Amino acid sequence: ALYRAADLYDADVIIGATFDVRSLKKGKGLEIVVKGYPARYVGWKDAEDKDYIWINNIYGVKSRTESAKENTQAINKVK
Repeated sequence: ALYRAADLYDADVIIGATFDVRSLKKGKGLEIVVKGYPARYVGWKDAEDKDYIWINNIYGVKSRTESAKENTQAINKVK
């Protein structure tokens, strides 16, 4: 239901989504009403090493490879 709502409004996310779930008569399924504010992400940029400092401080994980030339992200728990 959330995916369909975002797709309907061409949104990346539904902010403050709430759900009203109702059973249809004779057990023929569910009706789900999603309410919220559709939003789109704009102004994307590549993350830099300094952007990952707070992730390491809070979650204690390595959030990407050390090489800036690689475009892949690897998440490994730091022991």
